[in-house]
Amino acid sequence: MRLHTLILIVASALGAASVQVTAAPGTETPIEHLIVVIGENISFDCLFATYEAPAGNKVANLLSRGIVDKQGQPGPRFAEALQRKANVRERFAITPPTDGVFATLPQPGTTYAKGLPS
Repeated sequence: MRLHTLILIVASALGAASVQVTAAPGTETPIEHLIVVIGENISFDCLFATYEAPAGNKVANLLSRGIVDKQGQPGPRFAEALQRKANVRERFAITPPTDGVFATLPQPGTTYAKGLPS
């Protein structure tokens, strides 16, 4: 039950002669809220890498940083996103030494996605 409906019911019950109710502010579209649920191992960049924010708004993504262009191809600052290979050793290290960069990134796995190859 909306607040203005509740006010009218209470005012009627109290015998109020007139009640002024102001409408809630409208939105530009029928959408009032957007909730984005991102599954495990899916990053913001996978979903919004080339999203362009509306005029007057900003988003920090791969497109806005110049890492990719609007088509998702390498942009002028693509080298900043190179994925480096870790030099694997016998002991775990939080920041292992790197051993070059990937020429091409490994294909993401779809092991648990229904209907897709693993």
